[in-house]
Amino acid sequence: MKLAGIKHIHFMGIGGSGTSVVANLALAKGFKVSGCDLNLHSLYTKELEKNEVSISRGHSPSHLSGVDLLALSRAIVNLDPENPEIVEARRQGIPVVQWQAVLNLLMENYVSVGISGTHGKGTTTAILAEILTEAGLDPTFEVGAKISKLGTNFKVGKGKHFIFEADEYAGNFLYYHPNVLVVTNLEFDHPDCFKSIEDIIDSFEKLIRGMKSSAILIANVDSDGVRSLLKKLEGWEGRVITFGLENQADWTASGAQVGEKTTFELPSKTAVVVHLPGKHNIYNALAAIVAASFLGVPEEKIIKSVASFEGVEGRFDVRGEFSGVTIIDDYAHHPESIKVTLATAREVFPKNRIWCVFQPHMFSRTRALFNDFASAFCSAPIDQLVITDIFAAREKDEGLVHAKELAESISGKSVKYIKDLNQVKKYLLENIQKGDIVIIMGAGDIYRVSEELIESLKN
Repeated sequence: MKLAGIKHIHFMGIGGSGTSVVANLALAKGFKVSGCDLNLHSLYTKELEKNEVSISRGHSPSHLSGVDLLALSRAIVNLDPENPEIVEARRQGIPVVQWQAVLNLLMENYVSVGISGTHGKGTTTAILAEILTEAGLDPTFEVGAKISKLGTNFKVGKGKHFIFEADEYAGNFLYYHPNVLVVTNLEFDHPDCFKSIEDIIDSFEKLIRGMKSSAILIANVDSDGVRSLLKKLEGWEGRVITFGLENQADWTASGAQVGEKTTFELPSKTAVVVHLPGKHNIYNALAAIVAASFLGVPEEKIIKSVASFEGVEGRFDVRGEFSGVTIIDDYAHHPESIKVTLATAREVFPKNRIWCVFQPHMFSRTRALFNDFASAFCSAPIDQLVITDIFAAREKDEGLVHAKELAESISGKSVKYIKDLNQVKKYLLENIQKGDIVIIMGAGDIYRVSEELIESLKN
């Protein structure tokens, strides 16, 4: 499929983080854009609404008037294979594609740089986008969350580079054929579409073998899953560049956390400062540095940009101190991310009482990784834990797992299960104290708690 002749693209599920950013890119490229979603109160549609894009509630065949291409999220088909809007589009001969296919078409004629992996995609993509922007290369980019310093999660630049997140869910990234691919790490996730870590590795192998022979793969060899992937790629014609902190790699770095920042040293002995705490952010920064170097950015510009990077919205995002209480938003929804984030919080706030309010994301993930979630919270260096109901996302509740069961499985902690998000806010306001750190954690609509909590504390 080509975009030639396409004038009007309609996006179903336009409130999603991925769908909305591709809709914004299409709009910036001159296409007429419209959309619909079951939820009209999405954080991600604000920019589209500013540009007077027509967004309707729900799904209906009436949305298809004048539409040349229907782009959608896989979640819509998963939940309703006979969705009447999709059925009518096919009856009318309107092409129906996933939004990833549109993004792939928008990347034509660019040097495309995909950032993939289980964790760290958003932060790594954001660091690289900021490096190239500040180096004057004016890239086009899309990130799953807003880059704090740039104030946006997308941009159509005039340069030759297109930087994007390549999400492995259900093999969605197989639409892409990047010139450069970064793999941050590989662990088991998305149990609704992958049976094992081996399934995930197979999907990554398929992506990489579909890249051109001139492509570059930049891989973190400290990840067990990545090392397994590299073994399967023996004989691949592209170039492999490895990085890490522990194992022998082409690019290595030694680092340490100091207060609220991380420092590390490159092979050239150049010191790098990242104003993001945690060892995981050394990996994120190092991945972006290696990619930027191979894209031709001088080292001194890279180091300067990394040192001024302020983070990504929702990734250990310190919203501020309100009435003596510090509120932090974090997107962690996988056991490994939870462990890293909460350990980092304790390093940054060694003497404060730390609360974590966690909303599990998806029934299949909660069930498949149930013991890992319980273990992550049991060992977490926090004082108070609140667990809310599971955010369904693209699934239906089959009654096989419940958030209350997760709360009951966690020992050695003060744990409370609270079903309703409004009740979570009420409980916090009744129990938090001056000097407390409150981490609002999850990938669903848990952000509502931090927004409302901040307003209440302000007042």
